[in-house]
Amino acid sequence: MRFLPTSPEPVSAWRWTPAEPSRDLVGAIALSRELIDCFGPSGLIGRYEPVVGWRAEDGATVPWETLVMRPRATPAEAFAERILGSRPAVTPDLRPARLSFLGEGSVLLPEGKGSGRTHDGLIEVRALLHEEHLQFEVRVYHDIWAERDFFGTPQPEVHELNAPRLAAGLEAVEQVLGFPGTPGGPTFFGTPYNYGVSAHVADDGAGIDVSDRL
Repeated sequence: MRFLPTSPEPVSAWRWTPAEPSRDLVGAIALSRELIDCFGPSGLIGRYEPVVGWRAEDGATVPWETLVMRPRATPAEAFAERILGSRPAVTPDLRPARLSFLGEGSVLLPEGKGSGRTHDGLIEVRALLHEEHLQFEVRVYHDIWAERDFFGTPQPEVHELNAPRLAAGLEAVEQVLGFPGTPGGPTFFGTPYNYGVSAHVADDGAGIDVSDRL
């Protein structure tokens, strides 16, 4: 069975900042679910459980995170109440600063003959709840989207099977939000572009091994 390493930090990320004023928590949950559903048809996000990051009343981030269970079966209004009820008891005035939706999805590999292999954390959808506005991020942590793996080895079949699935999901997010996302800058592991990820290569075109950071 092929080894599928996960990077400790995002390989690539894309961000959307809607022009409209900040939504409330219920609106952020509802829109996050729409974005998650963009990756459902290709099997990139199935089961997921969100993690909530918190900030203090003065806007400072705090070190606590809360895992909230069974999000799909709960209406957005009730789920918002569940999130607020999960605040650490010693700090009841904390406000949600980040909703991170990271679950399991299906990887397509050549040896699987078209059938998927379930793996955790293929796509992360984030809602960033700032005081004045709302942002959304999509992050990826694997090398299956790029032409080369983390060891610098070409993987044309893996790329052909999986890169179009990521592109379709990012395009669907763009359609839901009504404008294109902004690719983040290059990371140690790769460089995002509009709808995909490029692996790093040397000046002579050879692949670069970035596995020492895994």
